Amino acid sequence: LNTVLTRIDAMAKRRGTRYSVYVLARYWYELDEFRDALRDRYSGLEDVKFSTVHGAKGLEADFVVMVGLEAGRNGFPADKPVDSFQEMFLPPQEAYPFAEERRLFYVALTRARHRVYLLFDAVSHSPFIRELTSGGYPIEEREFSGDFIQAELPVVPCPRCASGELRP
Repeated sequence: LNTVLTRIDAMAKRRGTRYSVYVLARYWYELDEFRDALRDRYSGLEDVKFSTVHGAKGLEADFVVMVGLEAGRNGFPADKPVDSFQEMFLPPQEAYPFAEERRLFYVALTRARHRVYLLFDAVSHSPFIRELTSGGYPIEEREFSGDFIQAELPVVPCPRCASGELRP
């Protein structure tokens, strides 16, 4: 996150402007480690705000940085089992996997006026990341270089179920 904010800060200074930035996550607790460390560090940034994606609905910033894009129970999409009692009161499930989470992810992607940065782990990333990188979208994957970049790992489909994947 510091690397991305430093890049945006430098761009703002070169252009003689100030940019607003939203750091978004699926859950508030994913933002805790970042909030206190970033106060008043970037003079070219008008404001760095932290929010959940739900809280950012209807808002926008010049740049958005998304964190917490892991797979699994507390990831994005949230792969949590629904209580059978609660399920009785919910509308019928849509045929498309993670339809509601997908709409929420779209909300996050559309909050930026200029660019969205997605920070994720190369091993345990969200299935949404895989869809974006393999879907022919105009994505810049090599904007940054350095030690914090993880090497890409091949996606190996599970030979037993064919819908999962094998991970190291």
